[in-house]
Amino acid sequence: MKKSILTTIFPYLLIFYSFGQNELPTIISKDTTITKANSPYIISSSSTISAGATMKIEAGVTIKFGNDAMLYVSGSLIVQGTENDSVYFISAVTGNQWGNIENNNSNDIEIYYTKTSGNLMFVFGYGGKNIVIRHCNIESTARGYGEDCIAVEGGKKVVVEYVTLKGAGGKIANGIKNDAIDLDDCDSCFIGHNYIYNFSDDAVDIGTHTRYAYIHDNILHNTNYGVTVGESSLAYVFNNISYHNDGGFQVHDTAIIYCENNTLYANTVGVECFHSEEGLVKQTGGTAIMKNTIFLQSADTDLYTQTSSRFDITYSSSDKNLLPGNNNFKADPMLIDPENGNFNLKNGSPCINAGIDTTGNKIDIGAIGLPVIPINPTTSIKNINKKDQVFVFPNPSDNFIRVILNQQNNNNCIAMLFDITGNEILKKEVDSNNNIIDIHFFPSGIYFVKITSNNYNFEVIKLVKK
Repeated sequence: MKKSILTTIFPYLLIFYSFGQNELPTIISKDTTITKANSPYIISSSSTISAGATMKIEAGVTIKFGNDAMLYVSGSLIVQGTENDSVYFISAVTGNQWGNIENNNSNDIEIYYTKTSGNLMFVFGYGGKNIVIRHCNIESTARGYGEDCIAVEGGKKVVVEYVTLKGAGGKIANGIKNDAIDLDDCDSCFIGHNYIYNFSDDAVDIGTHTRYAYIHDNILHNTNYGVTVGESSLAYVFNNISYHNDGGFQVHDTAIIYCENNTLYANTVGVECFHSEEGLVKQTGGTAIMKNTIFLQSADTDLYTQTSSRFDITYSSSDKNLLPGNNNFKADPMLIDPENGNFNLKNGSPCINAGIDTTGNKIDIGAIGLPVIPINPTTSIKNINKKDQVFVFPNPSDNFIRVILNQQNNNNCIAMLFDITGNEILKKEVDSNNNIIDIHFFPSGIYFVKITSNNYNFEVIKLVKK
């Protein structure tokens, strides 16, 4: 992660330019709302939201940043864009480059429906109780070293969901090394439903004793590694497509990844269970526990290990070799059109019903239900969590979930909640009038919801408890 020093900033008065731009003050020391009516605003050099102060930005606001300008957050920043009225963070002068939003142990940073251009990075910094970035389109111009687009060290909770992240490309061999998302020493992080591409380093990098990371339903391509987990961190990696990368996934330095229902396509290496930059002499192995995974067209090898690596692969397919482990097989998975973004299975694929879920039911192998990738993505990927005739929302959830049964006869339905090991921990009768389930007393983690009735068994739905 890039290191920086918070500069000492001297306050000055709010200036109103004759051409209609409002300059944000260098110090924002009390609660402030930035309104659409007075937009656009400009940050010429830098502005700081002081500890204890909250700055809210209304939907429709445009903020223009001067060359290398920064927004420092020691208090709270709430960006309230909506689906129909985005917030824009852009360069004041076309072609110039602005810095980033710097988190300085903030209380809250929440950014919704925001579009950026011209930024070197986006959110960078240390600490922070709650950092949430949702439904955004972010472009990084970084072509240096360590200029990661979203980088947090020591955060309590970090959420990045429904975000399109586009990098400026480049290669590590040429001194260009930038992650899309780099999270270190975080208590918990949730990375889901994102489209991340064109970064010289990793799409998602989880490291330095991060206690819990849930990485799900992402599409990751043209990066160094789609997902890297290292330095004793723990991550659950579910239902992702990682393709055209140097490596699909990497785990190293005693980290552990639990992987299910991922599709790894046309990567140089499918999964690497050590840190390749350290070479084969230094023992930097990690542990990969994988199930229901498709390995397809790995240029070098599906699995790259050293003696300190640990792995367990089951119910997975490869077109190159029979993978070590139980219930694996060699076959062409028959994807519909992966080179044009369609990774779904054709009828007759050997991967249909060849996997197994936590409760022992047959399921498909590979990523399931992700959208066809847009050729020129301009909006965030949206994916409704729907299985057959059941909706469970919100998902992820902090306290309660609601179960919606989309069938004519929804009487005598039972909702069962299972933990990651398959143990049933809750059972409740649900119907159209009694469909709220309290989950606040369960610890953060991954759970599975199964609904049954007298005449129908629904598919299992994966639930994330924050």
